[in-house]
Amino acid sequence: MRLPFDELWERRAAIPLGRRTVPTLSREDLALALCAHGTHHQWDRLAWIADVARLLHPDAGVDWDTASERAHRLGGTRMLGLAVRLASDLFGVEPPIPCRPLIADRRVIRLAADVVARLFQRPPTVDVDLRRRLFHLRAHERLRDRARYLLWLVGRPNQGDWAVVSLPDALALLYYLIRPLRLAAKYTARLVRALAS
Repeated sequence: MRLPFDELWERRAAIPLGRRTVPTLSREDLALALCAHGTHHQWDRLAWIADVARLLHPDAGVDWDTASERAHRLGGTRMLGLAVRLASDLFGVEPPIPCRPLIADRRVIRLAADVVARLFQRPPTVDVDLRRRLFHLRAHERLRDRARYLLWLVGRPNQGDWAVVSLPDALALLYYLIRPLRLAAKYTARLVRALAS
């Protein structure tokens, strides 16, 4: 869910901090930012869900019709539904009326079950990168957002690519060529080993 900064800034609120007033996100944008952040990290901290639960209280001042409309426009209704579902299930907070259809979605229910199962595992397991990536794909509702995520995932160089060869800054763009070659080699080798066994 891409939250455009210019819109966030235009809708900003202000809070007192010491003797000054500082800008902050509007309540609705804060709710969406928490949803996007929690989903990015697979909601692996109970405190993040508690933050959403706090915003679900009527005195928090969130206009959930507006938040739902913005989430829909940004392709984040599933992320919003997941956050509200988790907060409602784990903290017993009544979901706001505009969010009730979102939390009833079967895909949201499955995502929430996955989060809860992992959240309370003892001892916690090491997160498998592929499992996290699949969770992210399932959390996106629009095909174009899934495609953008996959392109970002496959095309963006990371530490593994930088470890293959150290290039000077002037040649850093070559990492975008190295990445697909490295991934092809890595996964071809895994496939060969799997077929051999």
